[in-house]
Amino acid sequence: MRDISIHGLCLLAPAQLEPGSRFVIRLPKLKGYDRPPVLVCKTARCAAKGSGQFLIGAQFTNRLDPQSSPYEPAESVAARIRQAMLT
Repeated sequence: MRDISIHGLCLLAPAQLEPGSRFVIRLPKLKGYDRPPVLVCKTARCAAKGSGQFLIGAQFTNRLDPQSSPYEPAESVAARIRQAMLT
């Protein structure tokens, strides 16, 4: 991972992803969470960086939580991540 914010992330990957495609990523465990958050991301852009690597910019859309509903709105995830970062 190269960069992360409340709304999304930028990462270097070995595969190209088309804008609009979705993928799932597990983030490191944050303070105040029982387990690492697993987020659904939507690809915003993808650029070849050479040597078979691609720079992918993506927006968080939902949080997967196996112990509750299958999706949590991104706004709720952003609020909880923000709170965990501030405490």
